[in-house]
Amino acid sequence: MNITLEETGKLTADLKVLVHADDYKEQVKSELKKQAKKASIPGFRPGKVPVQVVRNMVGLSVVIDELNKIVAESVQKYIEEENLDLLGDPLPKNLKTEADYDPKAEKDMEFVFEVGMAPSFEVDLELPKLPEMYQVEIDEKFLEKEFNLYQEHFGETSTPEEFEKGDIVFGRAYEVDENGEELEGGFSQMFPLNPKRIEKDKVFKKFKGAKLEDSFDFNIKDVSKDKDELKRILFLEEDAIEALLEKNVKYQIKRLNRVAPAEVNEEFLKKVADNQKLEFGEEEEITEDGVKAKMSESLEKSLNDIAKTRFKNKLSESLIEHHVLEYPDEFLKKWLKATNKESTEESIESEYPKFSKDLTYTLIESQLIKKYDIKVEEDEVNETLKNTLTQNIMQSGQPVDENMLESYMQYAKQDQNTMNRIFRTALTNNVLNKLVDEFNPELTLIKASEFVELK
Repeated sequence: MNITLEETGKLTADLKVLVHADDYKEQVKSELKKQAKKASIPGFRPGKVPVQVVRNMVGLSVVIDELNKIVAESVQKYIEEENLDLLGDPLPKNLKTEADYDPKAEKDMEFVFEVGMAPSFEVDLELPKLPEMYQVEIDEKFLEKEFNLYQEHFGETSTPEEFEKGDIVFGRAYEVDENGEELEGGFSQMFPLNPKRIEKDKVFKKFKGAKLEDSFDFNIKDVSKDKDELKRILFLEEDAIEALLEKNVKYQIKRLNRVAPAEVNEEFLKKVADNQKLEFGEEEEITEDGVKAKMSESLEKSLNDIAKTRFKNKLSESLIEHHVLEYPDEFLKKWLKATNKESTEESIESEYPKFSKDLTYTLIESQLIKKYDIKVEEDEVNETLKNTLTQNIMQSGQPVDENMLESYMQYAKQDQNTMNRIFRTALTNNVLNKLVDEFNPELTLIKASEFVELK
């Protein structure tokens, strides 16, 4: 067998594998003997089927299978021995048909693979400017807002007949003709307008004094001109957003939700304390001031954890911007297409910039792992899994029950793909934690109400 690597361009090469007949003839013969012993063919006793008969029946498929095994193992061994730093996987270049193979295994075969090489570089941690590392302090404005949210959360919800400021409107947007009449068979979509999610007051001004089933001219651009924001705050898919942007529509009120804030009393304060897992001594009185003080401590810890995560995210972005790397773009696009048959040329082109940035960070991270000898312990993987599942449960609006969380963790551990992702998350976090220690950034004090407005 002979394997060679021939450069075809900057960071691309052809990996050629010449397999001589003697390299695979015996493997084919051995496999045919195994199948002959297992074969059950009329006219022959079990285990006594001649090898030639089996060869005539399945010889071609055996040759193909054995060659594929030999080539795959040889290519992997060559990559490891030559310490090749490849991007993606080798892509077959001279695809074979059945006619190219010899069922007698007496033919030399050449296989050619296109490969993409990783760019050679050294990580440079001398960044022009470090991102801000914030120390968050809870201010009265932020604390009151959070406390008021609990009043709404535990408040009483009603469904009035007439709109008042602050009501959540559930309605139907429908397409109309030039006379303002509903177009038969036209666009129709239900979605909510929530003042807590929509910043522009003018969206709701037209509803003043309106009742159920009332209709109004509606322009989705009044909500936002940003498609991604519209999808997020209106819970709509791309096609619905496009339709609303292009068509003349009206919005009809179908339901109103109004929340009367909960009264601040002992029952309410206990609910807040339980929800926030605030600890009070057995003889300690649960008061509004006490709850707010412990909420402040809890929120401050949470926001400073978020501040650290924000710094690490910004730091990774800075590292990517600081390392401008060249890639074998056409090869990588071809590889992306080969690994995802459902992708299109258009989708690959649109997603490629993000892919290349992610790839840059992966290559940077790989060097940092070696430089600092970064490892991931089992307890770190478990903690990362627990935190990830906790966040997912909270985002779904469910309370975090320890028994349920443990059940989810045991289920997740059975899925190797999930655990691989969790391991990578833990590894990346360890790398970034090491960088935080290395850079040791100065802390910038900021009020919580200002921090949550940062992008």
